[in-house]
Amino acid sequence: MGGKQKQAQRVKNNARPSNSGRSAEFLGTASTIPPFSFSTMKEPGFTAASFSLTPIDDIDASVDSNFQLVLKKMNKKDATTKLKALQEFTELVKNTESEAVKAILPFWPRLYCALATDAEHRVREATHVAHNQVVLKAKRNLAPYLKQLAGPWFTSQYDTYAPASSAACRSFKDAFPINKLQEAIMFCQEEILHYIGDNLTVHTAQTLSNPKTTTADESKAKHERVLISSLQGYSLYFQQVSEAGIKKVEELHRKILSHNRFWKLARSDIPQIRASWFGVLSVICEKAGFLLVGEEANVVKAVFGVLDESDPAVQCNLWEAALLTTKTIENWWNFYNIEEKLLPKLWKVLREAGHGNATTIYPNLLPLISHLPSSLNYEEFLPKFFSNMKIGLSQNSARASQSESRAISIAFVECLQYTIMQNHENVTLCEHLIKEHLIPLIDTSLIDPRAAHKTLFNQVSSLVQYWHKNKDTEQPNYSKYLQQFWCELEKLFSIRITEYAAKETASVVSELAGRQIDLLVCLKHTVKPRAFKVQFTTEDDQQERKDALHRLVFDVCVFYIKIVDYDEAKKLPDMIEHVVSLAQEFESESFIEHLKAKFCPGEKCQLMVLFNLVFEWTKNPMLCRKSVVDLIFLLLKYSSSDETQSVLQKFIDIENDESLGWCISRALSYPHNSDKIVQTWLANEKIGEFLVKITTYEIADKSTPDLSLLLKQAFTETSGGELFITQSTIGKIIGLLSNCLLHSTDYTLTIDNCASLASYIASSVCSDHTTFNDELFLALFHLSCHMKGEEYEYLSKDTLWEVKTAWQDALVSLSANTDKGVLLALSEKCADILESTILGCDILTVDSEYSTEIITKYLLSVEKSKPLFVGEIFNSFFGRAFVSLWREQIYSLTKQVEYLKGNICFEHSTSFESSNIDPRSILKYFGWKLLMIKTLHTEINNEDDYFDDEEDEDEQKSCTNRILKLLDKFEDVLLDVLQDIVAFDNIIANYTHLKYYENLQDLHIIFTEKFNELFALEPAMRISFETSLKNKQGWSIPAYKYFVQMNNQRPRTIFAMLNNNTSGENKLHLIQTFSRRQEITFDDTIQRMTPIESVVRLRCLLHCEDIDVQIADVFGRIEKIKFFVGFDNWEELQLVIEISRLCTEMLRCNKTDNLTRRHWDFIVVSLGTWSAKLLEAKDMFTNPQVSAFITAISNLYIAIHNHIELLRQATPVSNYVDEWENVFVKSITSDLVRTWLYLSEKFVTMKTIPTAVQPFLQEFGKVIGYLRPRYVFDSRIDGMPKWSKLLKQCCGLLTCPEHALQLWGYHMLKVLSFGLVQVDAIAVDTNTPHEKGLIIEQFKDPLVETHNIVSTMLLDFRLGEDSCRVEPFTDSYTYTFAYLLLWDILLYLCEKSSTELRFQYADWLRKEDLLNSLLSSIFKLMPLGVFQSESAKLGSWFVEKTTLSLEEPITSEKIERLNCSVYASTLAQLPATVRQWWSSAEARTSQIVERVTATYISPLLCNQELVDVSKHENKFKNMIVSFISFNFYNLLHILFNVQIKVHPSVREVVAVYTVDEAQMELFIALPSNYPLGGPDVQLNRQIGGLPHKQWLMQLRMCLLHQNGRIWDALSMWNNNLDKKFDGVEECYICFAVLHPGTYQLPKLSCKTCRKKFHAACLYKWFSTSNKSTCPICRNLF
Repeated sequence: MGGKQKQAQRVKNNARPSNSGRSAEFLGTASTIPPFSFSTMKEPGFTAASFSLTPIDDIDASVDSNFQLVLKKMNKKDATTKLKALQEFTELVKNTESEAVKAILPFWPRLYCALATDAEHRVREATHVAHNQVVLKAKRNLAPYLKQLAGPWFTSQYDTYAPASSAACRSFKDAFPINKLQEAIMFCQEEILHYIGDNLTVHTAQTLSNPKTTTADESKAKHERVLISSLQGYSLYFQQVSEAGIKKVEELHRKILSHNRFWKLARSDIPQIRASWFGVLSVICEKAGFLLVGEEANVVKAVFGVLDESDPAVQCNLWEAALLTTKTIENWWNFYNIEEKLLPKLWKVLREAGHGNATTIYPNLLPLISHLPSSLNYEEFLPKFFSNMKIGLSQNSARASQSESRAISIAFVECLQYTIMQNHENVTLCEHLIKEHLIPLIDTSLIDPRAAHKTLFNQVSSLVQYWHKNKDTEQPNYSKYLQQFWCELEKLFSIRITEYAAKETASVVSELAGRQIDLLVCLKHTVKPRAFKVQFTTEDDQQERKDALHRLVFDVCVFYIKIVDYDEAKKLPDMIEHVVSLAQEFESESFIEHLKAKFCPGEKCQLMVLFNLVFEWTKNPMLCRKSVVDLIFLLLKYSSSDETQSVLQKFIDIENDESLGWCISRALSYPHNSDKIVQTWLANEKIGEFLVKITTYEIADKSTPDLSLLLKQAFTETSGGELFITQSTIGKIIGLLSNCLLHSTDYTLTIDNCASLASYIASSVCSDHTTFNDELFLALFHLSCHMKGEEYEYLSKDTLWEVKTAWQDALVSLSANTDKGVLLALSEKCADILESTILGCDILTVDSEYSTEIITKYLLSVEKSKPLFVGEIFNSFFGRAFVSLWREQIYSLTKQVEYLKGNICFEHSTSFESSNIDPRSILKYFGWKLLMIKTLHTEINNEDDYFDDEEDEDEQKSCTNRILKLLDKFEDVLLDVLQDIVAFDNIIANYTHLKYYENLQDLHIIFTEKFNELFALEPAMRISFETSLKNKQGWSIPAYKYFVQMNNQRPRTIFAMLNNNTSGENKLHLIQTFSRRQEITFDDTIQRMTPIESVVRLRCLLHCEDIDVQIADVFGRIEKIKFFVGFDNWEELQLVIEISRLCTEMLRCNKTDNLTRRHWDFIVVSLGTWSAKLLEAKDMFTNPQVSAFITAISNLYIAIHNHIELLRQATPVSNYVDEWENVFVKSITSDLVRTWLYLSEKFVTMKTIPTAVQPFLQEFGKVIGYLRPRYVFDSRIDGMPKWSKLLKQCCGLLTCPEHALQLWGYHMLKVLSFGLVQVDAIAVDTNTPHEKGLIIEQFKDPLVETHNIVSTMLLDFRLGEDSCRVEPFTDSYTYTFAYLLLWDILLYLCEKSSTELRFQYADWLRKEDLLNSLLSSIFKLMPLGVFQSESAKLGSWFVEKTTLSLEEPITSEKIERLNCSVYASTLAQLPATVRQWWSSAEARTSQIVERVTATYISPLLCNQELVDVSKHENKFKNMIVSFISFNFYNLLHILFNVQIKVHPSVREVVAVYTVDEAQMELFIALPSNYPLGGPDVQLNRQIGGLPHKQWLMQLRMCLLHQNGRIWDALSMWNNNLDKKFDGVEECYICFAVLHPGTYQLPKLSCKTCRKKFHAACLYKWFSTSNKSTCPICRNLF
């Protein structure tokens, strides 16, 4: 409305905000900095003395520009700017040379003085941090500016912001060492005092701050902060400066102290200011009292005028100042009215318990009253003083705090002692104080539960002790006061206990009695004086005090006993505890005599009457307690023998288990157990029965803690080493405890206590051999074996340690006191326990380290006393019966597999032990052997083990073999271990299908590691062992393992050494073993040999050069031999096996150049002859030699097959190849197939397949992959089984529990796949389907069967969240593996089929809805790592084709790898089907599937599609294809008419069809998630007059809905165009030349209109229209 137009507010990004820091930067960029001054600017009310931000005048140009800029920033008003400037300044100073820092010193003090008192605490802290850096850099150069800095620097050490004060103190200490500190303060003291004086007496909140830049609150806060720091700095000044130094500037001090503003600070509203002010006054009084001359009135009024100060922060300094004032100022009371002004304030402080700060105030009361004037009326003052103190003690603040209550109590008694000492002649006053103030205070402490009674009682005890000590010397009236005290105290005790017993509850009365006893106990003990050089005390004084106290104690005890005996005991049962407590504390013969005289006057047997009185209490359930028994045994000290026997017998007769237990416990304790009467009583039969009963209670968890402790006491030994209880009692107790330890799981609640008790007992009884001692020892050992380390859930760590040490200590004692036979028998029992513990549970859960520790501790315990027995005991533990049995079976397994694979040869008939050993037994055997190796290798360090300095390191290392060295025949033990590692290596290499194979692998790693550590022998032991090994016959493999593999010795040298000591068949084994490294030559084996030996030797030495002569010689010998009469002749059959192996090895080693045509003919003819014998041998396949024969024949077939393939590739026309193909291969294939079929049928019918047969299944199964499919489907071959029978047998094998047979069926199906596809292809092409439909349909039944089982197993798993890891050797594993194998075969059929046939297969799978179930199951079987992150290892599972070798272990990972491979194959072969499933899945499922596919599979498939097109490009007639490839592979330009363009991250195929000069250009782009995302097809350039839309739609149908590849789509499009331009008419239903599904030409024509149609299109037309007319002319077709 006509007013001034307002400027729009600035918003974000519309303008740069003003910034003083940036302005300073602009100024700093100038080449020369002009003078910059604010000296002419004046602010009202703002003086220079306030050290506000002061301008820097005339900065020298020599100052570094960076410093100039930073110094100017410090003058800004904005706190953030100043803070950043100070931080930059600190870094500059730290990183700059000292000369540069020296240049800025003239400008720094003024800035520092202003910034050190800045309102912003962060600025102050940063200022002191920066100043510290200046101090460190400038050092002595700072001296000229020290006086300018002194004031703010000195007082800033007490800045209220702790980090700022710390930084200021740090800089002050860095500048001035301790020895220079006083000198520095003296140098600047005038400046410091001027600064402090101005702050205290001149400045106000307005003058200290600029009112234009600071708020009123900030100004006030700054003023308060400056006052506090100045006052505390003033205190520091007085503390550091000497009196002489102070006097030099006395005028300055008096100027401050005479100012009214200084004294007004005593009444400031700020507690910190008041506290600091009183602190200054205290220091002045102490160090410079002369300054207060003339100011006495101000001092006294300032201090005592606020004596009732309630702020805790001020009270400490105030009372210190008050005491120093009374000391410094003479006749201080003349300046202040005590009675009218001081005492009311003092009464207020006392009544309110020091305002909650009694610990600070009350220690000052005694010094205060000691300085009061003598003119004070003390008879009136003292009662009021103590009355007010008692009132204060009753305040809640005092009662709630023990420290407060303690401080008041101490001050009360000290002040009372002082006043009585000062007024001891005034008897009336002193007695009044004792009666009216001390005794009531004691009374309050007795009845008030929150009172600090212990402190008061100690003070009272000290007071009484003082009176007794000084009553006859200085103050004779003390005797009156003592008499009054004891009388008043006795009255108080009796009145209070009587009153409370009648009115209060039992707990209140008990607490009162307890406090009374506490007081009596405190009065009993002598309180040590604090520190007196000379002490005068007499025994008479002490005795008089004790007599007075004992009279009081006796009266109290009698009164308590009367209360117990009367009706009050029903309400006050705890009083008996106080009676016993009094009796025990003040026990003496006179005390007992007084009791007897009091309760049984005139009786002869007075003590028995007293016993009877106490025994009456044991009959009362409310009074019966342990303390009663303690009282009885206290009285027994003063009884006769007859009285003792009578009393002890009464405990047995009363039939109170609890009382009897307490009695036995006291009897077993010292000194009662040394009494012969008590020892005789403990041997009583009833006592033993009672202890046995307690043991049953302990086991049943019915015992009390006292009874549990009693059992341990019962096994206390006498001075002669005997037990107090009888042997029969010991045996019964041990029997009960042993049973509990042996069945620990049945006593889970009490096993910890029982084990601890048994361990304790064992230390007492297991020193010699008795039946129950051995029983307890074995029970402890049994429990120790079952504890499994320190994780036994029912035992504590302490009990575990007790059990372990108990049986070890017992074994040491038993070993020393028993003979060899007993010790070995006991060790056998322990070995039985350990064996049942380890083998009786899952071997995988056994803690071998713990078991090793047990055995080692056992052996060492024996070794301490009987070292010669260690070897036999070691054999007791490890030479168990099962070990030899399992060893023979395992060695037989290794022997058979070595023979099967030809690694060893048996020229003459040999027998193989039955080796049908359970795989778990194999695991247990090697687990047990590992335990033995660990025991042998355990490192032990005993105190007796030491080495001289001159001994070599090898000898020192022998301590690790200490157990091994203790054995008598350690060589035999090491030989057994060497055989075990050889057998273990063999098992791991050849029996990969064993159950627990993964566990065996893990165990083998540890076994090998410990084996190598064990065999690091010292020289003497190594020589002895090697000598034993060399003399062993038939140990070629162990010798090779030790000498060659472990010690890297030359095989040829070791062979020569061993060959001299070997004879017979062992020489042949030696050649076979040591020829592995191809160092042995024919010269090393010159000797006469049999035909078999010569064949084996030639096979082992084929690595040698120039062996034509040897080959000719061997073939010449074997050609003359007429062999193979039958399978019952070992030597003849073995010769055939070895010849077959020789031929196989020659072909594998490529030694064919050394073979003549005659040799080749011999090989192939022999194979044909021997393969025909397979059918005769099939019934004897369980015979190891027949198995070796079948394996040798199959291996020879594989070798010839590979050799023929190499010949075919090298020379397309070869007589060898033609002869093999036309003459031999068909019959041999037939023999192998029939053998396979027979063996598979036999194995399927077997319930369990022996372990020894597994290597045969693996070896013979290898031949399946080398069978020729065309011969398998050739029905013209004699004896060849029908392929349908083979197909059925294979499907049955897939669900066989034996893994190898599953792979037999799978690999045979792979062989059959090529033929099965051909059968279906012929049926489709000829339109003559098989009677059962497509071949793929015959897989439906096994597929549905396995699918149902797998889907049920995966029912509870959620896709993407859970992963089902199928454990091997379960039914789930068998059926899951079979399910995936079936799908792998089906996908393989799709891969090998034509486009038309694949369409048929996909259509059948879609109709049966089998693929959707597969895909859901696949993602539930994938490992979770696939979903969580990208992994190279997991990615290879999708990329690499699973080989499924027969030798691979059976693991869960195998299923996962096959699962991933099947999914990748499904996407490759049936992309459209998978895409349909994915598009219809839930959103969450589709996201997971897309992420996995795009990460692991899509790049591979995209590249494969492009490579596939490039391979087929030369089949296109008129089309040029160019690629824009994905960045995974670089396609080489090796194709004929293909133009390839490589552009990373783009996946496109560009096809150009050219006719004359016309061109059509087609683009196919693959998405990143291909094939889940369909290809994008675009037609960029067209040829006019052609039906492009139909062809484009057909191409998209092929790619998106018909599982077609890019190559298939391009081929169809190219063929359509070719046919179109060649004149082929399209179908008038689909308007395509090629049918989109069958890819056939239109062949069926109408007889009327002559139009042609596809058969599939016409069939669909007839079925949907329900007519049989032509779609064009409508005539009958």
